[in-house]
Amino acid sequence: MRKSVIGLMVVALLLCAGQAGAVDNGTGDPLGLISSGAIQPFWALGSNIAVIEVTSPVGSNFNLHGIFFDANCAQDFSIPIPVSENDVEIFTANSKGVAYNGLLVIAGTANQVALIPAFNPFHVRSQWVNLAGDFIREIDPISIEAAESGNPPLFPKQTWNPLRSAASFGNPIEGSVFHTEIFLICPSPSVLAVVPVLNGFPAPPRIAFAATKPTALIGGVIYDDNEFPLRNIFVPCGCQSMFPVLTLNTVYGDPNATNFLFYTELVTYGGGIPAVPPGPNTFMGYRSIIVTAGVWPGGTGDDFGRLNNGSANRYQDINFLSRGDR
Repeated sequence: MRKSVIGLMVVALLLCAGQAGAVDNGTGDPLGLISSGAIQPFWALGSNIAVIEVTSPVGSNFNLHGIFFDANCAQDFSIPIPVSENDVEIFTANSKGVAYNGLLVIAGTANQVALIPAFNPFHVRSQWVNLAGDFIREIDPISIEAAESGNPPLFPKQTWNPLRSAASFGNPIEGSVFHTEIFLICPSPSVLAVVPVLNGFPAPPRIAFAATKPTALIGGVIYDDNEFPLRNIFVPCGCQSMFPVLTLNTVYGDPNATNFLFYTELVTYGGGIPAVPPGPNTFMGYRSIIVTAGVWPGGTGDDFGRLNNGSANRYQDINFLSRGDR
């Protein structure tokens, strides 16, 4: 009887701990509080202006530091980004001498060279401004570790969000009215090397970094608006990549198409991709639909945002999941 009572008490404690964890577990939202560090995509090439905004609501991050990488993940220079408690730091990458698209890795430092986890949680985001194109686009970071998630060892930390193993998007047919572009983000090993586990950062997932179509780790299926599969595609992801959809496949602009809308799923395994690896490759991405003709009062427009995402298991209706399945 005593053993039964003790067993019930243990179960009750675990249930309470689980409920508390659920309440305190927070979110993996990359716009939530970030601990350790972040990887912020930006666009600063040509007429593009990359506005970087960093805030530190919890405590001082006077040792915050940023390392710039170009669109091919070649490392450039680094800069201090000191932010005191309840402070905001806003600057443009262009003003620092950056004239390319790329990634900015932000974390703490003790020597202005090597990165270590930030002292306190912080926020970072970027605006992609283009006056000639008449748009301002919001760019989410990759949060290396969500500050409000997890209570190890029972509840693992949520890390490396929003990197996932599948994504999807819809788009209208390419023509004189609409133009769609897809942007994929895959930090390379050289980027991951500046936030090593040895320095206290959480281990990264596998990344779908592959710069050419023959080596692509992301496959996809294009469907018409009647759910009929039209094409299988392979899409490279070389650090920061941009694809007008017609470069993915000309079916998006087929003048003989009987449908006006397309739906595309991208996954990192299945089909021609190696089936269900121990840890799936991951990526993140954005879609832009530019209205290129004045179809309403005011003229053109720009619809920009992150791709829908999830695990490749779920997208392919595989009936099992594991913690390794992102």
